[in-house]
Amino acid sequence: MVTLSRGIFVVVEGIDGSGKTTLAAALADYFTRMGVETVLTKEPGATHLGKKIRSLIETEDATLAPPAEYLLFAADRAQHIGEIVRPALAANKLVISDRLTDSSIAYQGYGNGVDHSMIETINTWTLQGVEIDFTFFLRISPEDAIKRILARGLKATKFETDIMGFLTRVTHGFDEIYRQNKKGTIHTLDAMQDRTEVFNQAQEIIGSWITHYQTS
Repeated sequence: MVTLSRGIFVVVEGIDGSGKTTLAAALADYFTRMGVETVLTKEPGATHLGKKIRSLIETEDATLAPPAEYLLFAADRAQHIGEIVRPALAANKLVISDRLTDSSIAYQGYGNGVDHSMIETINTWTLQGVEIDFTFFLRISPEDAIKRILARGLKATKFETDIMGFLTRVTHGFDEIYRQNKKGTIHTLDAMQDRTEVFNQAQEIIGSWITHYQTS
């Protein structure tokens, strides 16, 4: 068993079709097998409340105004942080989250036109002082993402119905968010690489943090 001197909080971000969910799951599986206490989580839907919120948001006939939709995501995040993330970090675990605050700015802000400054203010409040150590951004073009989404043969989510225009706006949003990486906490990975290569790059970065904070 690997013991850490403090919790490590990692977020995986990217547009639909980027492979972020696959990467987050692969990383969590790997480090669990390596003896690191690891929590794999996601937004929205990680908690009981979150599952209900996700179902409401994704219902086809739900006509939510963009600000109302964002506030539901914010409620999910507040519950997610308080119920799952904060306790896991306090127990010195590795926490890997599929999406977090930057998705709100990219999707609800750039994608749906909700005021960015208001999102940032509420995001900060919902984090309850929890800090993200670093973020993996899986960069992919909207065109390539759409090909992957269609190839999945799955029903498009509400965010994928106006697929090209919406994902183009969201991609631009992520690019703007990560354009300045002064703290060096954003690791942009080319999502068009082989999955193994993407995994290896992310695994190496997390591994270096674990080595630094490993006590046994």
